[in-house]
Parts: sequence; C-alpha cells; structure tokens
Amino acid sequence: MAERTLTDGEIVAGTLGRNMRCANRIMSGEKSFDVLTGPKVRAFFSTILDPTDSVSVVIDTHAISVAAGRSLSKNERKVLERVGTYDILSGLYREAAEILGCLPHQVQSVTWLAWRKMSRKAKQG
Repeated sequence: MAERTLTDGEIVAGTLGRNMRCANRIMSGEKSFDVLTGPKVRAFFSTILDPTDSVSVVIDTHAISVAAGRSLSKNERKVLERVGTYDILSGLYREAAEILGCLPHQVQSVTWLAWRKMSRKAKQG
C-alpha cells in the first residue's frame, strides 16, 4: 500500500480512514506535525523520518506492559492516558537505551517484538 501511495499519490483502501486523511493532508503539503496528533503517532513518524532520532519513543500498551514486567489489564493500561505518563515511560526507555548504548526507539522496538512473541507463547499454553 505504501508503494502504491508513493506511485499514485493517493492513499489506497485498506488503511484506517483517519490515517488515510492525515496522510493525504501531508502529501498535499500540510506540515506533518500540524496534521499528526498525539505523542505516539508523532514519535512513530519521527523515528521513521529520522532513524537516528535519540529522543522519540513509541509508547503503546505493549510498551507499558514491558515496563511493568507483566501483562496489564485493560483497566491498568488506562494509566497511559494520564498526563505525564507518556513522558515518564519515554524517559525510562531513553535511560535503558543509554545504558545499552543504542537508540531509545531500538530498545522499544526490540522489547515490543519480544513481548509479542512471549505473549503469543503464553496464550498458546
């Protein structure tokens, strides 16, 4: 879909409507950060735009479970909606990255992949 979008200049079906509208606005010339909202979406965009970004971290429900060291209930994951939580978790990932000598988004993406794999195995029994 990304290849077709770049070739045809239009977002194709199969993506979420809101994301399609945002992508079309950006492709039409609007500034990315005027269109994209929310720290997760902006961080995701930033790490794709600049793979050397040493600040942005994509914090989602998986990242918060990784930080907690266990699967959190739907209700517990709501802590991510609290003001300041995203910044605190991002800071923890940046701190881990500094210790490991890599970029924060690399720590987040590796732990995200490992978490998904572990979660799938746990569900399978």
